[in-house]
Amino acid sequence: MRSITMFTAAALLLSACGTSTEVAPMASPSGTSSAAASTAAAPVTVANAYVKAMDGATMSNAPLMTGAFMTLMNTTDRDLTLTGGTATFAKQVQVHEIVQGVMRQKQGGLVIPAGGSVTLQPGGNHVMFVGMAAPLLAGDEADFTLQFADGSAVTVHAPVKAMNAGSETYQPMPSMGGGSMQGSASATPSM
Repeated sequence: MRSITMFTAAALLLSACGTSTEVAPMASPSGTSSAAASTAAAPVTVANAYVKAMDGATMSNAPLMTGAFMTLMNTTDRDLTLTGGTATFAKQVQVHEIVQGVMRQKQGGLVIPAGGSVTLQPGGNHVMFVGMAAPLLAGDEADFTLQFADGSAVTVHAPVKAMNAGSETYQPMPSMGGGSMQGSASATPSM
């Protein structure tokens, strides 16, 4: 019993130290824990996740929106397709791409190759939170769930960070039916 308690405390401590997201080890019916089994059960791991903080310009847009960036690693032997997600702070969680300077929802989702990884970054593919009730500010924390076409999901806990000059801006383009948005080039988060 003591080893389970110590393991649980260690797992909680380690999970609080970073933004990498994996399924936490579960105790088996025999009372032991298996980190290998839980890692194998996680179809996708997430590293270096962060959400773009909203500034005065993005807060004046209707609807409120911002993006999330991270590296997704597929731990399976089959391709997985990220289709969207859920968040308590946004009406929609979408997968977006930027094509010829125009940000739009990525039709069919984003394929993460078997055993491979995909990096979601400013100026490229990213997760988009649309219809937010309140802005996310630098220093906040964001919890959201990514959903995949096969029905699997992964929960992400990410810090909200300010981005340096040249960062993406999100502005709906009504002339395109609201399905596309004007986006800008890459940026890096302020640390």
